[in-house]
Formats: sequence, C-alpha cells, structure tokens
Amino acid sequence: KSSIPKVLHRLANKALLQHVLDTARSLNVRSSVLVTGHGADQVRAAMAHESSLESVLQQPQLGTGHAVQQAMPVFRRGSQ
Repeated sequence: KSSIPKVLHRLANKALLQHVLDTARSLNVRSSVLVTGHGADQVRAAMAHESSLESVLQQPQLGTGHAVQQAMPVFRRGSQ
C-alpha cells in the first residue's frame, strides 16, 4: 500500500528497476524498452538519466504478455 510504484522501491540503495537495468547493461544488450503503467510519470522521471532507455505506455494494463506486445514496435524499429 504505497504511493511509490513497485519498481521504484529501493533495495541496497537503488531502485529495483535500476538493478534490472544495470544487469541488462552488464550483459551488453543492444537496447532496453521500459513498459510503464501504474505510476508511469514517476517511473519515467526516476529513469530520465538512462538516456538509451525508451519508454512505452501500456494502457490498459492487460498483463505481462500484453506488455511485451507494447514493446515490440520499438524493438522492430531498432532492428531496421
């Protein structure tokens, strides 16, 4: 019951989402897409320092599979 989006809660002095992005970076991924929903503005603002991160809004929020579908156009655009 928090006003802070789940991905922005802190663990070891970093947002949970930052841990994921740092791990992805260490694996040399070509690109990352942030799918936002609840608290989208807060999440985007908190990750504004991640210049290579593109964000898409999942509206309505219909689950994880739907979130991946929302990100696919960004990945397709990047592979052309």
